Amino acid sequence: MRASDSDQLAAKLGRPAASLSALRTLTAEQIGQVSDAIDEAAAMRRRAIDGAFRAALPPLPRRLLVFVLRLAEGGAGAPTGEGRTS
Repeated sequence: MRASDSDQLAAKLGRPAASLSALRTLTAEQIGQVSDAIDEAAAMRRRAIDGAFRAALPPLPRRLLVFVLRLAEGGAGAPTGEGRTS
């Protein structure tokens, strides 16, 4: 595993690269599979959060809240879709 591979996985997981030292024995194909699994888990989490967000708030307040949250994180401003993250 190259250093950049562990850095990319660490960034996806929000962990220091040193904490992934056990993954250094994995092949490039295995690293790709781990990376794909991380991406899928993150997408599932986003969908679950988006669904809960839609269920909890009516459309107008939800749009306003998404707009404010995107402004707070330095986003482009206007929401591109309800509950979707970029």
